[in-house]
Amino acid sequence: MMGRRSLSSSAQFRRGPVPGAAYWPPAMVLLASFFALWPVISFRGWWPDMALLFLIAWRLQRPLAFSPWFAPVAGLFNDLVAGHMIGLSVFTFSLAMIVAELIERRREWRDYASEWLVAAILIAVAELVQWQVARLNGADVPLAANGAPIVIAVLLFPLIAGIVNWADAKRLRDR
Repeated sequence: MMGRRSLSSSAQFRRGPVPGAAYWPPAMVLLASFFALWPVISFRGWWPDMALLFLIAWRLQRPLAFSPWFAPVAGLFNDLVAGHMIGLSVFTFSLAMIVAELIERRREWRDYASEWLVAAILIAVAELVQWQVARLNGADVPLAANGAPIVIAVLLFPLIAGIVNWADAKRLRDR
């Protein structure tokens, strides 16, 4: 006599989001802020803002992963942890989320190249905003100094997007 399949303890019926799955995207963005504390010595600031990269990657992967109020809070946390001027990351994170939303509404299709292009634009705009704020505060930083951080961040974005994709699959238990 055969038992009913629906009564068996198949792995198919245990699938679904892991407990606390909604907290993974914000937690990863906030934890990425601590990359700024990594003891890397450089003459110029070439290390990309990892929290911004994770925020953009999550926003492009799952547009509804964050509430609208999350960007300023994450930006303030990033400012406090990374030692930026208070409000700089608040502005850049909020700007990135707003621009990503506007681009998302206009696009009819999505592919890897267009996601990378959107991320590159958001990263470049954020770096240029940070450069302009530094100039307004009296720092004598040439515009060419932003080339390396932008290129490094844009080339690092596919790795960050892959980490986010892997984490998204794990939190939703996709196999």
